[in-house]
Order: sequence, then structure tokens, then C-alpha cells
Amino acid sequence: MSQSQANSSAPTSEPKKRKAVETRSQVWDHFEKSSNKEGILIVGKCEYCGKTYAADPKKDGTSSLKNHMIECLKNPHVKETRQSMLVFQSSKFENESVLSSWVFNQDNVRKALTRMVIIDELSFKFVEGRGFKKFVEESCPMFKIPSRWTINRDVYGMFFQERSNLKNGVLEKHFSILGCSSVRVQYLHMRCITHTLNLVVRDGLKMADPVVTKLRDTVQWLTSSPARVSKFKELASLLGVGEKSSLCLDVPSRWNSTYMMLQTAILYRVVFKAYEGHDASFKSDLGDSMLADYDWDYLESFIYILQAFYEMTLKISGSPYVNSNSYLTEISELSYILANMMVSQNRIEQNIGKTMKEKFDKYWGDPDNMNLVIFFASIVDPRDKVEYMPFQLRQLYGEAKGDECFNMVKSKLTSLFEDYVAEYSTSKFEPSNVQSQPEKCTPIGSVRSRLISRLKKQTLESGALEKKKSELELYLSEAVVDDSDDLDVLSWWKLNCERFPVLSKIARDLLAVPISTVASESMFSTSGRVLDDFRSSLTPKILEAFICTQDWLRESTEPILVEENLNEIEKFEKGTSTTLIHQL
Repeated sequence: MSQSQANSSAPTSEPKKRKAVETRSQVWDHFEKSSNKEGILIVGKCEYCGKTYAADPKKDGTSSLKNHMIECLKNPHVKETRQSMLVFQSSKFENESVLSSWVFNQDNVRKALTRMVIIDELSFKFVEGRGFKKFVEESCPMFKIPSRWTINRDVYGMFFQERSNLKNGVLEKHFSILGCSSVRVQYLHMRCITHTLNLVVRDGLKMADPVVTKLRDTVQWLTSSPARVSKFKELASLLGVGEKSSLCLDVPSRWNSTYMMLQTAILYRVVFKAYEGHDASFKSDLGDSMLADYDWDYLESFIYILQAFYEMTLKISGSPYVNSNSYLTEISELSYILANMMVSQNRIEQNIGKTMKEKFDKYWGDPDNMNLVIFFASIVDPRDKVEYMPFQLRQLYGEAKGDECFNMVKSKLTSLFEDYVAEYSTSKFEPSNVQSQPEKCTPIGSVRSRLISRLKKQTLESGALEKKKSELELYLSEAVVDDSDDLDVLSWWKLNCERFPVLSKIARDLLAVPISTVASESMFSTSGRVLDDFRSSLTPKILEAFICTQDWLRESTEPILVEENLNEIEKFEKGTSTTLIHQL
């Protein structure tokens, strides 16, 4: 038998049937399956409109089916993308919403996503996260999520758009620049008071760091175990201290959180002492980190200092209101506090006061290094004027140097006023109604007027008539306004602008100068601004686009209030505990 005959006589093997792939997509809840003779799925038919789409798992997939499911006008589970909906949108005012119509728009949602990535400092791969995709599927299934590369391009495109808007805005607006004259150019640079305060606090924290570290270790040891926290609260209740606030651990680079930790711990001083006798592991675990009585005394003295800086920083860092007029008051108050610390009977306060005073004098101890705007801004506050300035300057620089500085401030303010008078004088802007006319014959009835006018002219030439007071002299000669924290200085000048037309313009420019220019997140920070891992990996162009666009888009941010966060966490924990008890 030949080989060909053998092959022909051998049974022919039938081709294997392709195994049907199990369908798991959710689109099949809305489509009917159609298979061929071999049982392979090839077509999907919409249950609502009857349209068919190729659905071979190996060739076509389910993307076209999913897109149709979202866009199908007869699908009762999806709103028509072109149909407007009535929604409540947040307004510019707090806790208010406005009823308006909303229509889905892919481009608008994509722009909003780009803004979110920029403002909230999110990485580009955020849009590819499973959690975000699930959120979009549930909240807005019509939105097609762009890739991280698309978001990258969108960020760069938004940077160019916002930069163009900024340039156009500058071209269309007219600015009154403070440094547009040789007199005003002297007052351009203003040192940030918040930054200087942080530097002074940093030196004080360095001195107190060993004792603060002990307290930090103690609080961390206690709060790391729920059983220890429970026992600590029981002791506090037995000793009658009461549960005033929970123990909190600080963030070493944010000194306001350190202040909150100290403030809370001082309240429980006796409880810490009692806990030592109820738990043997407390002393053995902490070892050298145990707080002695002199450590507690040190902390009580230090918290008094931090409290003054804390309250001062909160006051001067409020951007919604004018605060340049309070600069001089705040630093003179701080100088008074440090001076009292240096002569205190408490050696701890003396040492900390001397250290912080050295840093204070480096920035504010010499009037030649001070921007005179801070003195001018205090004078245009109708509650202060020059009533308290001589005493404040003597407190800062001593009696002789303080008086010399006060005279210089008055002289420089007069020069500034004269510079504004030359630019904003009434005759320059208001056309005179008096027109030159040829001299006519004087009626008999006006002879007396001519005589009086001639006598006045002779008196002026002889200097007998007193010179009329300027706006500045008149303003300073009047009594100060009653001291009230509720007084709106800008509103006061707005009401009195007719009496002081030129001086009100000076006040407007001076009160507009910000004395704190740090970001709200850096308000209490003792560390510098550091780029995170995501931003450090960006190219210089994208990094520039990211940071600049964020600054242009971001509205005024609220400061991080550690005490409010702690109170909210404490309420949340109490509420959670109560809920669990009811559930059990």
C-alpha cells in the first residue's frame, strides 16, 4: 500500500469548534444576543430601539454597544444628553444655592476635570485610577474619561489660555502704581510679617525642642493604644479634670499644631502624673522621655509665648480685610512682650526671650531697615493717627532713636502728601468755571468788594493772615475716632473723601498693601515650600504651567485651622462610638 493510499484511507480529523466566550459585560442587560450556527456570538440587538451592532468577542468587543447604550434616546435608564435638567448649583455666597438648568457637555466636564487636577495638585494618572473611573460611571456615565496624556495636554493648553487672558486684562486696565514717582519708589518693597514671625518662632522652638520632643513622645505613646486612652480618660474623670479636649499629636513642621498639643497637654498635667502610678509600662517604655516637674514648668512658660504669636499670626493673615494699618501695632506689642520676658524672674522666659529678641532685632530692630509704609498706614487709621506712635517707636527703638524716627516719619509723609497733591490736585482734573473776560466798568455797588479784596491781598503779602491748613494738617489736628474693632477703615475714608480728596487717595493706596504674602498653607509652617514627588518628576515647562495656572485659577483659600480639625475629629469619634454601642 502506497503512502498516499494510506493517508487517504486514514479517517479525516474534523476541525475543532471554537469555544464560546462567556459574556460578562453589563451591556448585555440591554442587548439581545444573536449567535451563528457554531454558537459564536456575532450580533447584539438593542432592546429599546432595535439597532444591531457587530459583537464578536474576538473582533469587535462591546465598545460600540456601550456607546449606543449611553446615547440611545429610548433607553429609560439614561437621560438624553441634549435634555436640560434643573439642578441646584452653589452660588458665590456661603450656604446658598441657585436653581438653574444644566445640560451635559463633554468639553465642559473635561475642562472642569483639568481645573480640578491643577487646583487640587493631583497627578495626571489620577484619571486612570479605578476608584475615579467607578465614580464617573455612577455619577456621570456619559462622560468619556480622557487619558493622562490628554490631561497633560489640556493642562498645558489651559496655561496658554489663562496667560493670554492675563495679558489682555493688563492691557485693558489702567493701574495706579505706587512707585510711579521718585518719592513713592522708596516704598516698593514690603517684608512679609508672617514670614518674619515664623523665623522668630523657629528660634524659640529650637530652644524648647528637647522638652517638646519629650511631650511628643509621651502623647504618641498614649494615643497609640485605645486601652491607654480609655484609662487616661477614666483618670481624668476621677481627678475632676473633665474631658475638655482630646490629646493630639503635632506636626513638627507646623508650629500651630505644636501650640495645640501643648495647650491640651497642660490641661491634663495632673492626669499625666497620676497615670504614671497606674501603668508600670508608662515609665519603662518612655525612659528618658518622661516629663519631670521642671519640664512641665518650662512648657507652661513656653506656651504663654506661643499663644501671643499664634493670636498675632491669625490676626495679620486675614486676607479678606485690611491689615496694613495694624503692622506697627503688632510689632510694637511683640517687642513689649519680649522685653518683659527678658526681665522676667523666670530663667526659662529670660533665655527664650533673649533668643527670640535677637531674631526680632535682626528684622525690626533698626528703623533704617523698615519700610515707612507701615508707619504711614498706621497714621491713616483714624483710630490711631499719631496719638500712640511716639510711644510705640520708643518701645521699639529706645527714647532717642524713637523720637528721631517719629520726626522722620512725619517729614516723609509730608513729602508723600505733596507728591500726591501735585498729581491729584483739584485744578488738574476739574475745569475752572471762571473764564477770563475783558475788564469792564465796575458798578458802584461792588466798590466795597474791591476794597476788601485789596486789603486781603496786602494782608497776605505782609504775612499777617494765617496760612490755610492742608488736608494732612487738618486730619492730624482732629481728634481720633473711638477705638473699635468693628470700624471699617476703608468705609470711613469713603465717607470722608470729600473732606480729604487727596489724603483719601493716599489712604486707599497704603491700606491696599498686603503685610502678609505667604500662602495659607504656609502660615504656620517652619519649613520651606517643597515640591512633592509628583511635581519633582515633571519637566520644567509642565511644572511652570502647573504652578502658574494653579495660581491664576485658585481662589482665596482658607487657612488650615488645626483646632477646628481636632474638634471635628473628636466629635466624629464620639459619634462613631455612640453608633457602635447602639448597633451592639
